[in-house]
Amino acid sequence: MLGFTAALAMPLAGKDDGRLTMATKACSDWETDKTMYSLDNCCDVPCCDGYSAKGISKTTLQCLPDDWGTDYKAICDCPDKKQRKKEKAADEEAPMQSNGMASYCANIDFEHSNMTKFTFGGGELRDRMCCTKEGDMLSCPTRDENGPTEVIFDPTTDGSPPEFYKDNMCGAPFNAKLPENQEKCGATGNPTCLRFDNVDGSGYGIAMVINNISAYNPVWPHYDPTHDKKWTGKKGYLFNGRKSDLEENNDLVQINLCNDRHVKTQFCFVDADNKPVEMQRAAIRIFDLDHGRRGGPEAVQFKCTGGTFTLFGDHPKMVHSSYNAILKEIIDTDDDDNGDRADLKQHIYHCPDDEYITLWAHRLGDLSDNVKDSEVLTPEQESSAVLVNFTDVSCFEMTFANMRQEYKQEDCLTEDGKPGFVQNEAGKWYCPEENVKVNYPMLAAEDGGNPLNSTLEINPENFNLGSGECPWDSGGRNWVVTGLAAIGDRRPICHYPPPPPPPAPPSTPVTAHDDPIFTVGRKGNATHVYLPNGALTRLLKWTLPGGRAMELLGKTFHQVEKGSITDNEWFGQFIIKHGLKNVLDVSADQDELGTMRIALDDKVVKPMPGEFVYTSETHHQIKFRVFQRADIPRLKLDGERLRELHVEAGGVELTITMAKANKFKKERDRVKWAHLNVNLKRGIPAGSTGIFAELVGVQPLSPTTRKLLVRPATTDEGDIWSPDDA
Repeated sequence: MLGFTAALAMPLAGKDDGRLTMATKACSDWETDKTMYSLDNCCDVPCCDGYSAKGISKTTLQCLPDDWGTDYKAICDCPDKKQRKKEKAADEEAPMQSNGMASYCANIDFEHSNMTKFTFGGGELRDRMCCTKEGDMLSCPTRDENGPTEVIFDPTTDGSPPEFYKDNMCGAPFNAKLPENQEKCGATGNPTCLRFDNVDGSGYGIAMVINNISAYNPVWPHYDPTHDKKWTGKKGYLFNGRKSDLEENNDLVQINLCNDRHVKTQFCFVDADNKPVEMQRAAIRIFDLDHGRRGGPEAVQFKCTGGTFTLFGDHPKMVHSSYNAILKEIIDTDDDDNGDRADLKQHIYHCPDDEYITLWAHRLGDLSDNVKDSEVLTPEQESSAVLVNFTDVSCFEMTFANMRQEYKQEDCLTEDGKPGFVQNEAGKWYCPEENVKVNYPMLAAEDGGNPLNSTLEINPENFNLGSGECPWDSGGRNWVVTGLAAIGDRRPICHYPPPPPPPAPPSTPVTAHDDPIFTVGRKGNATHVYLPNGALTRLLKWTLPGGRAMELLGKTFHQVEKGSITDNEWFGQFIIKHGLKNVLDVSADQDELGTMRIALDDKVVKPMPGEFVYTSETHHQIKFRVFQRADIPRLKLDGERLRELHVEAGGVELTITMAKANKFKKERDRVKWAHLNVNLKRGIPAGSTGIFAELVGVQPLSPTTRKLLVRPATTDEGDIWSPDDA
């Protein structure tokens, strides 16, 4: 008895031997001529009127429509034939969307933008988080032990670069086009913001406006001219602006935030007349996600429906991500177009629809590894960076949070519980491997993982965070963001022949567990299912774009006592097929009870728990990670935590767990009948078939499946179905 709980795609063709080949028509376009040309021979291609040769790499050019724009990595440059089209002029009308909003495809380039609004914060107490000049002195609001006061200093003698405070001055340059909106930011009417005019760098005149839409609580600045460091390390909100730590930096935008606080920000795009515009692609990079020796991790949260985000490096030395992130691919970078960055592996994730993605720091950091140049990164700097690609947005939101120590994924402690950080010969702090203490397994919060490993919005209501104005003597951290501007041939790719849309999965999770009980929803009604004993049964079948089928098969086994088969039935094996090939085979090991036997591509593997991704060599859409289950007695065997697999298979996410038969009183019986459970947390694809699809309502209930819901008749061999009955 079983229980269940209810890219970019271009039309590719083989490359030729260098000779030009195309369809019989006199001119070439991508629909009729499937040949992939290169920059070496593209000038000989007779593109049809209204088409020009361009592509996503130097060897994959085709004749694509001119109205798809020029935002491609490779564009054929043939001046004599006028093959390459000039970029749109600033006064050229942009394409209009159905919502009446102009739509653009452009880079986000802070370095060459013009910052015209400087006061970030908003709210009654924060309208003046900026400085005024009084003679040679600057006067800036702050707090001390007695309450509100001013910090007054000479900017020429405080040790800062000459123009360090230019982004902290009250007021903004006059904009003749906006006389009525001089004190407003963007289209929202907020009195304070960070505004960057001409941030697109393409002549469209697009501005990016950054507002806070929750309370903003930075560190209060403190200046002591008698102190060696003068600022005693606390410039607070005076770090805000185009800076990196204590240096000016036009390419980076820095926002100060005190410890134990969060700020929810909104990034919006407007034209020169403050009318909202849509960006077909908006790429934002966040640097320096780390934590100190004291305090908790930095965490960032956002929704990026339809887009992607990228983490850099190798597991487990990357930024941590919430469980709902869908890994798309892992690629090694092409250093021909990567500036002087560290060229670490890129882990590219699909963004779920209308769900928060939460990322939080893994790495210990200090001032020595702060980013100074967004295109010159050390491996350490790149591994603590995030790239988010938003698509078709006029505004997007990001929450930045300095979490408390209780949210660290790992801590550093000696055996007697004291801080375990040590310094190397260069004086840099690190945590020796023997002092690393894992605070949480890499599981969803609901399964015993870090509370950050969830889709809950980061705010004081959901997390242990402070609120309100920060104490006058509190410390904090600086958040650093930038866009993604063109380097060489690097361009945003916005228009392309779209792939067939994948079926949208229902959001309702589905679980098959214990004596197979099928459950829909987290607390849904349970349905017993009586599967054929010892036979592989198709549980789910779905189709990939392109027509290839994938299947989830399951096999059950019964408890046998004194030669008799009992009613107790569990899953003992799951197989994922791609076409006719068994790619992933997971079974409850009969020799080492309570453990999984895993075969990938017909090879037995013994993966270690952690964030490393094991991917099929022949079917790259099937991959998995292994984690330990929560540290509680019912999920442990001989003191060791049981394992679970997080599997991605052609757009379907499932978790296969090892479980003891906890219905028994004796531990030896629980272990003897240890089995597998499966959970499809993100539901079942529309259009899929099989028992799961019928039980969840994607397909009508067939007579065969109806039969599985009825307790079978008792036979001399017990209550079981024979394979022929199903």
